[in-house]
Amino acid sequence: MSEVFSDVSEWMIRVPARAHVAITLHEQVPDHIQRVVVVVGEHAVVTIDDVVSAQRIEYVLRVASGAQVTYGAWCAPAHEQRVSYRLIAGRGSCVRADVAVAVRGQQNLAIASVQQHNQPRAQSSFSLRGVAFDEARISYSGTIVVAPGAVKTDAQQRSKFLLLSQKAQAHARPQLEIACDDVQCQHGSAISYLDEEQLWYCAARTLSADRAQQLLVEAFLTSGILEHTDVRMNVQSYLRKVGTT
Repeated sequence: MSEVFSDVSEWMIRVPARAHVAITLHEQVPDHIQRVVVVVGEHAVVTIDDVVSAQRIEYVLRVASGAQVTYGAWCAPAHEQRVSYRLIAGRGSCVRADVAVAVRGQQNLAIASVQQHNQPRAQSSFSLRGVAFDEARISYSGTIVVAPGAVKTDAQQRSKFLLLSQKAQAHARPQLEIACDDVQCQHGSAISYLDEEQLWYCAARTLSADRAQQLLVEAFLTSGILEHTDVRMNVQSYLRKVGTT
């Protein structure tokens, strides 16, 4: 069981120690909220599903010692949008965030993440997958911060973008700020177009070009959120509604 606290612009959820909780954030957080804080107690196990709709919002996941948190989100803004994440990993904790996004028209989506390690032996992972149509643009800035004394940190950061138009854009700026030895920190980014060989393979199996593109885009976006059923269904609904051309 979790507790909820709120004021005018911030929404806080507290998960007790050793609790096992599944949270669907977009069913709880009002539209006007600009900051969501999830505080997870020691050795709790939490799964979070989210569909991000606010024009500007910050998420903070504060994870206590030994806790495990898995966060999955889908974001398809109607207008310009800014979303930021801060993952704060306690001693021996494990926090993983997988975010899928899509933009079209002339939409501009800016996403930032910070993985903050102040204590030893914690694991964190942030993965972003984005698809840009038309003249839309995605920009991502990701930072891994390891404080002095946070030995045995294992932090991973990945971003992958698929451009479905010659005018679509994606930009990534990964950063590392490491203040101690004996850590494992990695980051990587990739930007590409649809694979012509994969499209040919689908055509050889009698799939239309539109259907093949839809399946490939869906597979790309959902590969990191397969266990987040509600989020994955929102991605599939979006692609059925707007298509991929």
